[in-house]
Amino acid sequence: MQSNFPQIVGQIPAGLTLRQTIFSSGTVTVPANISFVYAILIGGGGGGYSSGATARYYGGGAGGYQEGWTPVSKVCTIGAGGTTGSSGTPGNAGGATIYGALIAGGGGGGGGSGTLGGASGGGGVLNGSVGITGTSAANFSAGTNGWSACASQINGVSGAGATGAFTGGSGVIGGGGGYSNGNFYGGSGFGGAGVLGTGTGGAGGSGYFAQGTNTGTSTGGTGGLGGGGGGAGGTLSSIGGSGGAGAILLYY
Repeated sequence: MQSNFPQIVGQIPAGLTLRQTIFSSGTVTVPANISFVYAILIGGGGGGYSSGATARYYGGGAGGYQEGWTPVSKVCTIGAGGTTGSSGTPGNAGGATIYGALIAGGGGGGGGSGTLGGASGGGGVLNGSVGITGTSAANFSAGTNGWSACASQINGVSGAGATGAFTGGSGVIGGGGGYSNGNFYGGSGFGGAGVLGTGTGGAGGSGYFAQGTNTGTSTGGTGGLGGGGGGAGGTLSSIGGSGGAGAILLYY
């Protein structure tokens, strides 16, 4: 599948063309005369928190990001979007996307800790996350030097999930899931502006390829394709949304 999406963070080496955009794990076919490719990897977004007896509104974090040269590989792994947790537990982290020598970690689940390269869901066991650069981005700091943008901020590459009554963090790649109650958005990403939640459930954050969704109910929305974070459940015993799946873009 060929796509014309541009690079968005690094500088793609001159003379290369985007040849493949991959959304499913499996076999990768590259011409036999090509030994190295330049790849962009996006991890899966984290799932939103599902409230139990106590209402806690934590959106999932957007998927991590990595790019660079790598030897050609005949197989790839696309990070799945993290699912929501069971009642009263953190959402699950998104899966890592792997191709050749490169890996992009999944976003952290809402209410949990971060994972390699992905912004975490805000406000859980560990606030913020450790991004690819090793810089922590806490919930209520701008995180200007990190790869993770916290809730209501737009400084990072991958947005962190909202905590409490906040908009999910926006990122250049993908946005974190939001808490809604009719007033707050999922985070923005390259795939579109954050979506306003109209029910009590948080809207999913936008990914690299698509906006997140809004259910209009107490259930959190799904993160957009390309690493958007899942929205938080909006009332007691409500269900969080799943994160968006990751992707790989190959240039040669």
